[in-house]
Amino acid sequence: MRVAFLTLGRYPQVKARAGGDVRIWQDLASVVALGHEVHLVALDPQLAIEPEIAALVASVTTIRSRAPRRATLAWLATRIFNPETLLMRAPDIHGLRTEVTRTLGRLRPDLVWAEEQLTAVLVPPHVPFVLTHVDFYFRLMRVRGMFRKRRRPNTMTNTGLERFEYDLARRARATLVASETDAKLFRDRGIAATYIPVVGPTLPRPDPTRLSPGRFFLFGKANTAMRAARQHLRTTLWPALDRELQSDWHQVGDPPNKASDDPSWMWLTERFKVHGFVDDLTKLFEPGDASIMPYPIDASGHAKYSVAMGYGVVNIGYEQAYRSQPELVAGANCLAAATTGELVDQLRQYRGDAGLRRRLAEASRATYESAFSFEAQLARFGQLLAT
Repeated sequence: MRVAFLTLGRYPQVKARAGGDVRIWQDLASVVALGHEVHLVALDPQLAIEPEIAALVASVTTIRSRAPRRATLAWLATRIFNPETLLMRAPDIHGLRTEVTRTLGRLRPDLVWAEEQLTAVLVPPHVPFVLTHVDFYFRLMRVRGMFRKRRRPNTMTNTGLERFEYDLARRARATLVASETDAKLFRDRGIAATYIPVVGPTLPRPDPTRLSPGRFFLFGKANTAMRAARQHLRTTLWPALDRELQSDWHQVGDPPNKASDDPSWMWLTERFKVHGFVDDLTKLFEPGDASIMPYPIDASGHAKYSVAMGYGVVNIGYEQAYRSQPELVAGANCLAAATTGELVDQLRQYRGDAGLRRRLAEASRATYESAFSFEAQLARFGQLLAT
């Protein structure tokens, strides 16, 4: 099958810096591995394409936005509204839909693979497409509202945005989600959705002779969910920890773009060893380290869960945060608490029990190999494309 693969703001990357990048690489590599002819169409990519990515695909087309003429209504709209919801409401405001339509006419694909909602809105009517869905924007906007007191208005209400996102999925030939709870939300509305976890390339097995002394990591790029997690850690979880449990905490992942505007980040840098983005995590993680997700709500699909398990790192957090990934089973390959008090008790037990760390580290890696490796997902991608 001939597939046009649409991305916005970036080319796929072999070495991803965030969960969204992991998903894009996984999607592209999976479609190629299944034997399809893939033509990459990148909209406004910020970095140069990596040679490994260019070698995977049959062709690469790069499309750039056009700025509206000054002093026009379109120009004024780009100055006023949130650019994400503006693109949903006016997909050709930067000429992207026109250029995508022209490119698809030249490529004549059997199917368009649209990475996330903001590329799906650019697909012309009656062209079949797969929507790959990582997060609901209507939910993201609610969480962002906790931190951004002054932000550009959206082009629709949150209720309208929710309706728009479900209607977009109804248009799609198939919808791919990174969370089982998101899949259920779609299915409850009569929209078919396939859950495939975000996993990335298969990781080598960790050294079984090594065992962490019980280090705690806050693992993940400083996005909206991680900002909420840091705030909960600072205001709720940390005050409940004794002095011993407040030691040996680490951060790994890109920092926020404006660290000075984030009091939780500034607080973290005074108490954690900050590693930032680490290119080779085998040099940092040890089996039995713990990846803490102090986020007491369902946070949709997180690549950090599967990646951590690949290194034998054990996920510890709130039950709500792990509902999106049915592969995570409390007590078997992770620890999950209903309350902050329970989470504190689990952290204390984990740090003090080397046998528990070893057992859960081995179970985490075993789950990774059976459920989270790249190869384990290929059959699901094949079924999705066959729908």
